[in-house]
Amino acid sequence: MEMLLSEIARSMPGKLNSVVKAVMNQLGIADPNEAIWHEKKKGIIRFTLPPTSGITGPQWVMRCEKSGIVINWRVKEKLLSGDQFMPTKGVINDVVVLRGSLFPAGKPSTQDIFASAHTGEFTKGEKLYDPNVEVAFLIREMITREEIKKMGLSTIIVMHELFEIVNVVLLSVDGFNVGEEYPHLKLREGNYLRRWDRKCGFAFVANSFPRN
Repeated sequence: MEMLLSEIARSMPGKLNSVVKAVMNQLGIADPNEAIWHEKKKGIIRFTLPPTSGITGPQWVMRCEKSGIVINWRVKEKLLSGDQFMPTKGVINDVVVLRGSLFPAGKPSTQDIFASAHTGEFTKGEKLYDPNVEVAFLIREMITREEIKKMGLSTIIVMHELFEIVNVVLLSVDGFNVGEEYPHLKLREGNYLRRWDRKCGFAFVANSFPRN
């Protein structure tokens, strides 16, 4: 399973092509037909995001909505209006998405997912880390709903540090949902005891490092 840079460029021409070019330059890829995401080990999906550029929360809202991405009102009101969104600049994130199907029979809890990632249970001891919230926006911008479907996932839950608002919440990059014409970025209640559908994917980072 893999996602091709050329497929992104064809499906979302124009502005997103600059993202494709940035990823190609960053990874040293000359051929856009090389994979941008892969699943070399069953249940472990990997891809690298373009370098962060210091975009603030309100700027991300404007940028996403301009490109047709629907930002849940709770994201705008609760996450982007305060000091909980801390943008970075020049950081490259290597993303690892754990399939819900990796976990034992039954729906995995938020606590179980964090524990398995932090200990490297499914990645041969490679410890995974909680991503910055901005990773959710970068994934939403780069990974289309069609690609989430190709991954065999219903949504990608970004496992950033939990926010204490009314309920504990996590950002989700959704695939196709009934009645939704455009791609969405939403908040999901993610308290430690919540159990998730096995069709979800859970995004962590293997590395976050400054761009040279």
